[in-house]
Amino acid sequence: MSNSVQYTVHLQRKSTELVGRLWVRPCRERLLASFGYDADWLQTPRAFPLSPDLPFDAHPTVREGLFLCLTDCLPGEWGQRLLLRKKELQEEQARSAAGRSGKPRRRPHALEAVLTFLRNDATRMGALRFSADGGARFTGASEEEACPGLHDLEALCMATQRFFAGTADLAETNLLVRAGASLAGRRPGGLSAPRMAPCMWHTCLLPATRETGPSGSM
Repeated sequence: MSNSVQYTVHLQRKSTELVGRLWVRPCRERLLASFGYDADWLQTPRAFPLSPDLPFDAHPTVREGLFLCLTDCLPGEWGQRLLLRKKELQEEQARSAAGRSGKPRRRPHALEAVLTFLRNDATRMGALRFSADGGARFTGASEEEACPGLHDLEALCMATQRFFAGTADLAETNLLVRAGASLAGRRPGGLSAPRMAPCMWHTCLLPATRETGPSGSM
């Protein structure tokens, strides 16, 4: 698939096993995907098909949209919203650096934005891992993409309030992405470093309303 992004898909057991290769290509308002199992995986006695729409054979499968097992790995609605906004801000920054004015020709597709990051290996819930370089490094594993810690609590609260107000910049949005856009992220609130309980800053995610303040209290 030309102009596509390729990922290797791995299964984490006692060791990391290569399962297959995923190609993803944005096409206008659609997303095209292709997946093929690795030959060694097909010969592994403990191997199995990843999902019902991925037949367990040597022939690549192509479809519009994502395969079921990959859809289940995506961040939840909040995480996808964060990733889409981050993608928009990155494109705005790139246009500004190039001296171009005006609005971009199109808005990033939601799934395109999510797949640009396929976050976050360090905080994923599940056994599937994704790599853009053949398994040398997994997505979202760098220190810059690490989950925020307790010392980031105040910044997270401020960034959340600014995000709901529509004024969060790229750095603030990226901080929220690190906390709330993990793989298989369909969960309440967000994530935090091991020593920081999610409930300590979960209420930061609530927008201010007439009934509740930024902290969610009456």
